[in-house]
Amino acid sequence: MIPVFVNRQQVSLQANGEWQSSVEAKQAAQTELSFRIANNVQSRINSYQELRKKNSTQTVSYRLRGTSDFLLLGRKIEIIAKNGTYFATAHFDAVTALPL
Repeated sequence: MIPVFVNRQQVSLQANGEWQSSVEAKQAAQTELSFRIANNVQSRINSYQELRKKNSTQTVSYRLRGTSDFLLLGRKIEIIAKNGTYFATAHFDAVTALPL
């Protein structure tokens, strides 16, 4: 991400995606951009403890899930193909997006 600041306020963001198809590279860049703006994180911790005579065992598992449903109106995406891999760069500019 390359933030741009004007009068100490951030006005643009950039995120990258890389994949074997242009559609997936574009989607990866958009996903990364939306996660940089807003991300909902859900965590779940499962713990199980067992005691047998003098030996004790404990199993703990963690599950994290992140989602972002942020609508990116006004974003621009550039895609470059190189050696069978697609590189996408998503740009989000507050000057363009805020009126939308």
